[in-house]
Amino acid sequence: MPTIFSLRKPKIIFAAKGGCDITKPGPARPRAGSALLRRTLIRLTACLLLMGGWPAGAAALSGPAVLDAMLKQMGSAKTVMVRQRVESVAPAPAAAPGSASPWSATPQAVAPSALLGLEAQDSGSDTWERERAPAVEPAATLPPLLSEELIYQLPGGFRAEIRSETIQRIYLEVDGEALLLIDGRRVPAGESWFERFKDLLLFNRRLSLHRHLVREGVDLAVASLGLWQARPVFVLGARFPDAAPAQIWVDKESLLPLRWLWETAGHSATTTASEAARLPAERRRFEIRYDRWQLFGKRHYPLRIAFYENGALVRRLAAEKVVVDAALDAGLMDLEALRQAARPPETDASQQEASEDPAVDEIQEAIDIFKQRYE
Repeated sequence: MPTIFSLRKPKIIFAAKGGCDITKPGPARPRAGSALLRRTLIRLTACLLLMGGWPAGAAALSGPAVLDAMLKQMGSAKTVMVRQRVESVAPAPAAAPGSASPWSATPQAVAPSALLGLEAQDSGSDTWERERAPAVEPAATLPPLLSEELIYQLPGGFRAEIRSETIQRIYLEVDGEALLLIDGRRVPAGESWFERFKDLLLFNRRLSLHRHLVREGVDLAVASLGLWQARPVFVLGARFPDAAPAQIWVDKESLLPLRWLWETAGHSATTTASEAARLPAERRRFEIRYDRWQLFGKRHYPLRIAFYENGALVRRLAAEKVVVDAALDAGLMDLEALRQAARPPETDASQQEASEDPAVDEIQEAIDIFKQRYE
């Protein structure tokens, strides 16, 4: 039965399906200010309709309810395998005067327009692959673009692997425990903020994702409506337009996540240890954007993911192939076996011994900076 809200003069009836009927009761004596009241009520009704209708209760803006609807809309799958291109757009370090820089001044492999020009292909199938761009002669530099293989074993299992001539990187996370290997050696640093993109894609139960987001500082007791690129969105964790708290933005129509924002105090990734020791910590703003969602079988996946630090784009991911519910070798997700096979973390003594050869210092320093971007 429609819920009815009534005022005496004029009388306003709101129907559950969004209708609005403004009627006048029978003949009545005119009152001073009645026209002004009517105009005010009409404007209020229009504003409420533009914002998605009369707030039919806190349930419409309940953070846990939106989170649950988001997970249901993302769909179900046991495994998701993705091949993607990783483009780092962080500024390259300046070369020493008179020396040849191992960094390319501009990306040589694929133009951003080609990298991100992903069109929907067979979006209803379980497997999707973008037509590869024409091969480009690799520059004799560290590559600005890398290919990465991702494996999601839902819920809670994630593996990301990069293999190239300059870096061998494996990141494995199972039920919250993570292990990072660079060139076969364990790296104590663990997860970087670039790994966070997978968190919204790794859970299929609302309570598990709720707990994880709370640990990441997202207060799901706070929710509001906002606008993003002229689209209405649910803002989980903040009162729109307050950008300070950690928050998740969910498209109000598609119920798929669009943005994840948070702030921390610290130094940027390019700050050296000596600079960090003498410079005060600064507020750093991070953002992950999810775009080009497509349906593969029963599972949605974003074909484009972008990372921003202090408003500047620092990395892009572009999916080239997506396979849903494929058979998976259990050994790929064996955290303990990977730990046993890895070499121990590099000690300060071994680092000092390796740096005694001045002929490789410059190249090694460039490679180290390059690897830090992917730690």
